[in-house]
Amino acid sequence: MSHGRIINGYLKRRIIEMPKVPTTRPTSDKLKGSIFNVLLHRYMVNFEECLVLDIFAGSGAFGIESISLGCQKAIFVESNKVAIKCIETNLKNLNVEDKAMVLKNKIEHIPDKVFKDLLEPYEKILVFMDPPYAETKLLENQISRFKDILKNKGKIFIIETDKDLAINETHKLNQKETKIYFC
Repeated sequence: MSHGRIINGYLKRRIIEMPKVPTTRPTSDKLKGSIFNVLLHRYMVNFEECLVLDIFAGSGAFGIESISLGCQKAIFVESNKVAIKCIETNLKNLNVEDKAMVLKNKIEHIPDKVFKDLLEPYEKILVFMDPPYAETKLLENQISRFKDILKNKGKIFIIETDKDLAINETHKLNQKETKIYFC
């Protein structure tokens, strides 16, 4: 397994494992830093007021970074068994299991009611989506689905995509092979 690190908050500089599976690509620390700088300084996100959904979670890096910044809870959605084990190991090693929930299934197989019930007590939701680049239709369906599920909530979507995919956004970061959308 390769490694990454937490770059913000009380877990800053702690190491996290990254799963070695073909469908995951770890987000670089530099790009992750840029994403969280936009959230903290452009959108003025107070993580202590948020629940975080880390969909297509991979290592769980986005959710764990959010926990480090004080989010109320992080929900990780992942279907790959190696990646799930990696998330669980990272949560245990960082002693933050009580701030997290791991949903072990494909996002499209989890009923809307599950998310509505889990998210009901929270007013502000951050949704990180970093799907395999080949899953364009799945991504579009999930963005639409979660906009509907969260229609009465304060929300920000952070979506990492292939550089050639276009999404309606309010802000974007262009990288060499990746685009990050905030909407």
